[in-house]
Amino acid sequence: MPPSRVSHVPRRPSRPLASLALAGALVLLPSLSLTGCSDSASADDGGSAAADRSGAAVVDATVAPWQHELLDAAFDMASAMPDYPHIKNKARAQEEVVLACYELDLPRKGVAFAEQIPNWRRGVGYADFANWCAERGFAAEAAEALAVAEQVAEDMLGQNEQAWRRDRIRTKVAAAYLHLGRPEDAAPMQAGLAASEAGATEQTRSQLVDEANFDDQIASLEALGATGSLDSLKFVFLSAITLHERFYDDPVRRERAVQLVRDVWGEAPAQIRLETLWAFIETACDHGDLADGLALVEEAQAIMAEVSWHPEDHAAFIARLAGLRFRAGDEEQARTDLDGAWALYERSEDKIIDMFRAETLVPIAEAFVAQGRRDEAQEVYLRAVDEAVVNPNSRPRVANLTSICCSLVLEDLEPTPALRTRLLEEQAALGAPW
Repeated sequence: MPPSRVSHVPRRPSRPLASLALAGALVLLPSLSLTGCSDSASADDGGSAAADRSGAAVVDATVAPWQHELLDAAFDMASAMPDYPHIKNKARAQEEVVLACYELDLPRKGVAFAEQIPNWRRGVGYADFANWCAERGFAAEAAEALAVAEQVAEDMLGQNEQAWRRDRIRTKVAAAYLHLGRPEDAAPMQAGLAASEAGATEQTRSQLVDEANFDDQIASLEALGATGSLDSLKFVFLSAITLHERFYDDPVRRERAVQLVRDVWGEAPAQIRLETLWAFIETACDHGDLADGLALVEEAQAIMAEVSWHPEDHAAFIARLAGLRFRAGDEEQARTDLDGAWALYERSEDKIIDMFRAETLVPIAEAFVAQGRRDEAQEVYLRAVDEAVVNPNSRPRVANLTSICCSLVLEDLEPTPALRTRLLEEQAALGAPW
């Protein structure tokens, strides 16, 4: 039997949003690591807290007007969804836009959106903003956001909420305190966490560990992985991704991070193993190490060949790997593979439930962008809009249209006039039935 289908193939499984690294598999990940550079300052590469920039204001990076337009449209579409009975879907779609803003170094825009989220994800959005600020040394701004996030978590104690939701906020708050150099404030946030969130502490430590403590951190992660639970493994994998990137110029430590994953992934679902390898490939290519990147591509290809996939997942995964193969220098085979992914989608479309078609097409479009085939990408995005609105209900339309907008913005692909018009027309057409 094919494995359970994934809900979304992440645009990028590596930096700057580690929370998206494995989010498309079977779990939602709780920690955000915003380590990308911005127009302001980036956190120090060592384990110490970033230089204090409390006297400076946090400002958004400069992006194109069309990117602002699509982010606004995406958030407005998500926000149009009625709270009852769709508050979970609404908040999840709103959060996707917030995360896109943080990835683009638009923290002010992102936190303004986060303020409007009607459930516990509002606290997550503020905690993510606090991490953005903390990693760049904006201590005062981080402290203000942490106060809001902590209050959201505190208010949840008297509500009928599952513990992991509150604990997801707490782990993010703890991470921000650690980046601010305030471990005494992080400790209460890390106490008594639900099992699904407890491993987040190791992920944060991996973001801060130095060479002297590297071996101890690997040992801690090995012990965490030995528990065999998926909740633990996801943090082992995320930590390994972080260590692989931070110590990439040290080949011994870099390989230990990769080997850690190979040693503990055991029965982990194939899509989680793939997404972890994708992150390693991104890092290798970011460092110009195409030979290592291509070797990891081949390892991922072998894993894919072991599994009988649903067609929507298979097409998306082939496309994702084709984009990475292209980055790793095997351009001819990468083009062939991507064409194969597109052909697989076309001949399998009737077998794919309509509400899942657009989210299959988005990673295919992104792979066309990665290969510089931008005109073809535009055509696939337009096809994704067509498929997004086949379902007569607005709730699944919102989920797909929001993802399409965010993808275009993050890929820096300005939509053609025809694609832009379609998106805005479909936004205006949203309404009952939801």
